[in-house]
Amino acid sequence: MKNAQAAVEFVMTYGIALIVVFGSMVAMQSLGIVDFTILFKESCAITHDVVCEDLKVTREGNFTIVIRNALGADMGNILFSINSTKCNQNAMVSTIAKNQRTSINLQCGYSFFENEKFKGDIEVRYTNNKIGQEYVKFGTFSIKVED
Repeated sequence: MKNAQAAVEFVMTYGIALIVVFGSMVAMQSLGIVDFTILFKESCAITHDVVCEDLKVTREGNFTIVIRNALGADMGNILFSINSTKCNQNAMVSTIAKNQRTSINLQCGYSFFENEKFKGDIEVRYTNNKIGQEYVKFGTFSIKVED
């Protein structure tokens, strides 16, 4: 019985300590004492065929993404879509040559706060011009809004 009681006391002591630590972290973040957004990792991942090389979002809602065609053939009829709770937009690009980059600009129509976290899904529909096959690729992004 004493071993079981010691184990329960051990778990309770460290469990309460963890709750206090996490609770104080939440309180410090909500009061603005500490900014944990520096731990927020920006990312943009689509697929190995369509590589996301750069991504920017401004406070005015301008969304710019630079993608590279890594397919090994020219891409045609590219429909690029971003979907999130704050922005749903599409852009059409006629052709991206093999191993070339292109910049796609979208206007979200939504004003963001500086350093606001913005994340969502990316959909790219394209035709492989070499074989005429159509593809749909999905990805995700997460970024902090720039000023």
